[in-house]
Amino acid sequence: MRSSKELFFNIIRILLVAALIVFIIVMHTGDKDSKTSLDDMKAAISGSMDMSTTYEATNLEFKRNFALNASDYDGVCYYAPLSAMDAEEVLIVRLSDSSQADEVVSAINSWAEQRETTFEGYAPEQYALVQDRLIIQKGNYVLYVVNAENSKAKEAFNKAY
Repeated sequence: MRSSKELFFNIIRILLVAALIVFIIVMHTGDKDSKTSLDDMKAAISGSMDMSTTYEATNLEFKRNFALNASDYDGVCYYAPLSAMDAEEVLIVRLSDSSQADEVVSAINSWAEQRETTFEGYAPEQYALVQDRLIIQKGNYVLYVVNAENSKAKEAFNKAY
């Protein structure tokens, strides 16, 4: 017959093994890198909402606004506002490595804070758009959207991912 102490330690061992198994499963089902190409992601997002007040900007404009080099990533697509009076913009970054995500999200937040300051005093509608911005980091993608149809972009991103 086993002692209660022995039984207690066996239960603890079983619980620890179960917790380890759950941990391993969670780690392997996290945000895996997407196989979706940047072009396919770009098409999905740009097709999901009205982007008539934006244009596809150059890598130089991306660098000027976000202080990042497009060549450091697997791909960058930046839709900038056509007018300085508009806040709407979309940025899609396909990371070379998920370790780059924090740097990209930080740069986006810095840019968005500058945009808030720009619009705060004279364009309340544009200021509200920037405040309601969408930033998603998932696996090897980062998405930044300032658009009244953010929810459509989020849905398109998740489907395409």
